[in-house]
Amino acid sequence: MVDNSEMIFGVRAVIEAIQAGKDIDKILVKKDIQSDLSKELFAALKGTLIPVQRVPVERINRFTRKNHQGVIAFVSAVTYQKTEDLVPFLFEEGKNPLFVMLDGITEYVKTISQKTGRFLCIVLLSVVTSMVGCNQTIAIMMTEQLGCVLYKEQENSQRAVDLEDSAVLISALIPWSIAGAVPAATIGAPVYCLAAACYLYLIPICRLVRKKNIFPGCNN
Repeated sequence: MVDNSEMIFGVRAVIEAIQAGKDIDKILVKKDIQSDLSKELFAALKGTLIPVQRVPVERINRFTRKNHQGVIAFVSAVTYQKTEDLVPFLFEEGKNPLFVMLDGITEYVKTISQKTGRFLCIVLLSVVTSMVGCNQTIAIMMTEQLGCVLYKEQENSQRAVDLEDSAVLISALIPWSIAGAVPAATIGAPVYCLAAACYLYLIPICRLVRKKNIFPGCNN
């Protein structure tokens, strides 16, 4: 089961966590939630990369029977730091930091996209970032940062859709990722139950077939 210390219940509590800059892995919201406070929640989420899933209230009840008000947030096991803040701190501590910078990797991403098609390239990036990041938030952030060079400025909506159909879903298929491991552990299911989550891999597959992105030279 998920430790209650890893979750935040209630609309106001989640809003305060977002405003305080807490690292949140994802937020579950009741499908039919309608209130002034929920509007404030979505306003606070605007501009963030925190994944939000609209789910039946029964799914939220599996995690807690407390007064969750139709909203529950999962606190990330990883704390994110900005490089400009981290470097001075480490030097002040007398440590010699070692950073691996993925300089020039976007050029490789462009090359792969030209050969595979844009969406397939994003899917491949999602697999790698999900395996490395081990949670949904990191997978989305890394995929967006590495794949943004494939989109024009006016294609923000398409970029969001591509991320939704790739990194958001694929991260839950990685056995050691929080996105898949936590729900499986919550219901006491074995890790291989992820193979039955056909929705997660059929959506990107259907998009690849429908758009014919599996063929070289396709840019959609």
